[in-house]
Amino acid sequence: MKKNRQVLKWLILMVGALVVMFVGQRTLTAQAASIDGSSYVTSAKVTNGPDFKPGDTIDVNYVLEFGDTPLHSGDVITIPLPDNLKSAKTDTFNIYTPDGKTVIGTAQVSKGGQTVEVTLNDKAEGMSNKNLELNLATKYNGDEYGEQDVNFPNNHDDEINIIPNEANLSKKGTLQDDNTVKWTVLVNRQALTMENVKVTDIIGDNQTMIKDVTVSTAHWTGQNSYKRDETLTEGQKYTVTYTDKGFDMAFNGTIDSMIAIDYYTTIDDPSVIHDGYVFRNEAEMTWGGGTSGGSNKEVANGKVSTTGKNTGSGSGNNNGTDIDEPDPEPTPNPEPEPEPTPNPEPTPNPEPTPNPEPTPDPKPTPNPEPKPDPDVDENGTDGEETGEETGEESGQEAATNDKQTPTDDTKTNTTAKASQPAGRAQAISQSNRRNHTGKLPQTNEARSWARVAGLGLLTSMLALAAGRRFF
Repeated sequence: MKKNRQVLKWLILMVGALVVMFVGQRTLTAQAASIDGSSYVTSAKVTNGPDFKPGDTIDVNYVLEFGDTPLHSGDVITIPLPDNLKSAKTDTFNIYTPDGKTVIGTAQVSKGGQTVEVTLNDKAEGMSNKNLELNLATKYNGDEYGEQDVNFPNNHDDEINIIPNEANLSKKGTLQDDNTVKWTVLVNRQALTMENVKVTDIIGDNQTMIKDVTVSTAHWTGQNSYKRDETLTEGQKYTVTYTDKGFDMAFNGTIDSMIAIDYYTTIDDPSVIHDGYVFRNEAEMTWGGGTSGGSNKEVANGKVSTTGKNTGSGSGNNNGTDIDEPDPEPTPNPEPEPEPTPNPEPTPNPEPTPNPEPTPDPKPTPNPEPKPDPDVDENGTDGEETGEETGEESGQEAATNDKQTPTDDTKTNTTAKASQPAGRAQAISQSNRRNHTGKLPQTNEARSWARVAGLGLLTSMLALAAGRRFF
């Protein structure tokens, strides 16, 4: 019987532990939620422009205010982009507090996508007066030129102006997963009739060219999209000569369609890829027989890096979890300037005290012989005590002729905010301070675990009581 009771006690403990784990997991998981951020948008706008060529980067800024709406670790906030904008790149970036160090969540965007998803972590737990700021790199997602309305969520509207790209030459770089860069040079973008076309390509530092190029005819399928058609054969349509820093290419006869030249470079020092290093490249095209009857020239500069164009920050009063923010250095109180010590007034020498007149001794009364008094020291002395304080950038394509300045086919503007900027994301999370009782406020997670522990203990006690009754 005693043995059965011992087994029962262990069984009850195991059941209680399982209940705590199971119910606790369900309770904590239930805190995470999917939140449509549209109704919390209080400001949204385009921050560069207003004129954009197809393919240019359009920077946008969002501010969301959640007030006292509960937000928990694991919550996913989804914010839509306007219909005529799309994400410029695939990216995952952190949401920082104003100190630029504490991360309260991460955001994700996909190239060509039209939403951004922010996933909060435990640093955002229990905050009040919460807000979120995002700076995003987008592209125009339309086919119309001219002034275009940009309709952000919650009735926040802006306007952009889409202008044609009149360059005849452009260049773009794309980082690959195998530590290489793919470069694409678009020749005769306007599909003009050109004679004696020559292209000189010069690669930038920290790259070595793979000596193989693919040359194709191409045509536009949209304002910022094209399709390659026929692959041209070297020796028949063009000739190429490789150099230490790139190549020289000459086309035979006349061309009247757009040409796409593709090639790769290897990265000499791959360790710099994720440090924001900018890989650069330059192409120059000359041709004869233009409208002026002379030689024409355009130059395109391309660059690419992992420097991010997306940033975010969040802020709020932290009523729950502590955020490890450095305590500010105390400002020392300035030392007061000492007051000048006045010169003491000279102390006058005391007047000498006159010796009193001696009092004549009274005549002795005849008595018995008196005993003599002891000697008294009459010379007393007076004493005195004294004391004494990013982006991966899209491939930038630029074209110039000898009478105009270089024009970017793809512009990438870096937002310096995290609001910081980083909002620049203004992630203002104040460190939790102890109250007058010396206790920290309890978080939602702590309260959930308290309920779970209580439920497990109650279950164990009921099981134990039932066991005693039947055993």
